[in-house]
Amino acid sequence: MPTRANRKASALQHLLTKVKAAFALFAKRWVLALSLIVALIVLSEALRKTVVIDAISVPKQLDDAGYKPEVISAEIRDKSAEIESDIIGTQARKDNLDVEEEKLPDIEVPETKLSILSIVRIVQHLTGKEPWHLSGELICFKADCSLPDNNVEKAPRFEVVYRITNGNRILQRDRFQAYGVEDAVGQLSERLLSIVNPYMLGRYVYQIKNDPRRASSILQDAGETPRYRYRAWAYNALATIQANEAGQLDQAISNYKKAIELKSEEAPQCSLPAWLGRHLCPKSLSFMYCNLGQALVQKGNVPEAERDYSKAKSLGPDSPYLHSLSGDILRAEGKWDEAASEYRVAIGEGLTNDSRIYYELARILWLKGDFDHSLENFRKASDLDPNHKKQIEALILGLTLWLEGNCDPAGEQFRIASQLDPRLKEQIEALTSNKPAVPSKGRC
Repeated sequence: MPTRANRKASALQHLLTKVKAAFALFAKRWVLALSLIVALIVLSEALRKTVVIDAISVPKQLDDAGYKPEVISAEIRDKSAEIESDIIGTQARKDNLDVEEEKLPDIEVPETKLSILSIVRIVQHLTGKEPWHLSGELICFKADCSLPDNNVEKAPRFEVVYRITNGNRILQRDRFQAYGVEDAVGQLSERLLSIVNPYMLGRYVYQIKNDPRRASSILQDAGETPRYRYRAWAYNALATIQANEAGQLDQAISNYKKAIELKSEEAPQCSLPAWLGRHLCPKSLSFMYCNLGQALVQKGNVPEAERDYSKAKSLGPDSPYLHSLSGDILRAEGKWDEAASEYRVAIGEGLTNDSRIYYELARILWLKGDFDHSLENFRKASDLDPNHKKQIEALILGLTLWLEGNCDPAGEQFRIASQLDPRLKEQIEALTSNKPAVPSKGRC
């Protein structure tokens, strides 16, 4: 008969067996959970859009001066991030009412190779999601490639040889000349952008480098590339440039319509009833209809602009863009007070970096005889868009001279302003003809 001590030992042994079994089961599940987490991390990393900037070879003199291959690669990465920040991270982007535009892929410089990274690369190869690679070499034209006083900025001209690849496929290969390291880094960053996101490059060239002709060419090519994912945004940006250039309104209207057509194909849910579709449609579609409507107002086609306004309103919630377009339509119909009110609402709701709104509001206030507030808004437009600067300065100087009684010099300034922007003729005529709505303050 088992003794009490034996029964205790047996119970303890049984308990210990159960604990071991439970621990073994827990360990298996823990290993399984950990394996699943690692697999998900590997898969997400493998599917992430990535550009890898391999070490850029440099002459020995640059290497000795501290500009080693990995430093040049890091500078290209930083320059690309700077371009993205200039376009997407500015206040102008925040004013775009959460209208989402695609960012750059993640840009990396190879560092220590971890074992998990090797697994990621294998998965990328198997899934066909291999990252793009930028590689290249700086070749100095001068035999010894000497750096005066180790000053890299005064380095002689380089020939830069580079290529951008995706797996075994060469996407772009070329060579160009650069004046110093900074120029080489800038040009390589732009060549990389021309492959990974030409839409962003086009905006950068237009907004930051102020080169509308080159920007138009980049965006035109992007829009006409069948497999490019952001063709709609490329056409929209191209149309915006054309709308701001004299004599290109017809092209702008055509390209806004192309952008809307492409965006609509991407969003079939917008064909649902308006009460439901407006909550499911991308806000960018309503935004593009507003752009089209503004171009049509500039063209003088107000009835069609009103139809686009109604379409934009049915596709998305209330927005600054809708108020801006409404202001344009009311302005074209001669309803100055209502138009000014709509422009002020658009500004109040966050569209504070659109020089055009300030410009149109200033024109209305001038016609109403409120010169002080008109000039204030003209100056805001000039600060936001230097392209307005010359005509606004001429207009302001002309008004000052007119109110002082210096009629001939004032007339010359008004002539300059109206030549630069024919729309200002209406303001000038209202002042110089002493229309009832414009009080005559001067002696002219």
